[in-house]
Amino acid sequence: MMRLLALTITAILTCSTAMAQSVSANRYTTDLADLDAHASASLAYSDNATTPADITVTTAGTWYKVPLDDSSFEVTSHCTFDDANDRIIVLHPGKYVIAAQFSFSGTANTTFTGRMFKNDQQCFCGFKRKMGATGDVGSASLVSGVSMAAGDYLELKVTADGSSKTFSVHLVQMTVFHVAN
Repeated sequence: MMRLLALTITAILTCSTAMAQSVSANRYTTDLADLDAHASASLAYSDNATTPADITVTTAGTWYKVPLDDSSFEVTSHCTFDDANDRIIVLHPGKYVIAAQFSFSGTANTTFTGRMFKNDQQCFCGFKRKMGATGDVGSASLVSGVSMAAGDYLELKVTADGSSKTFSVHLVQMTVFHVAN
């Protein structure tokens, strides 16, 4: 466990220094060229700041997929992006650290819950955030270590504490770090 934690911290520090961000046509790109074989990363990013992508939670407790339709994806040898299904597919087995960050607004006085899903099953990470009475744009993050097999896929999903609630995605980023075979 300590070895995985040390690898995770090393991978995050390596990726943080390697991912110098630049803005191009309202999208962020990263430089992943400095990462070695055990610390490669994939990044999916959606910038919906101008027109938020609305998800209508029609049934409380039902999970709804977060769209990554307008995402730019940094291709590595470990993952690929499935734009049609808004998911990242792992190409090589191993240990991965997955991080996601959301910026969103939504129906006032509503508690939203977000989770990472691996092969349509919840991972043990997520967020829960209640929107203010007057509405606001909030931020939430999640991170988890996950063992992955080739062909496994990752998605982000949300739900709400009531029916007919709107979750408006302004920005979302999902990063997948390969940390060990």
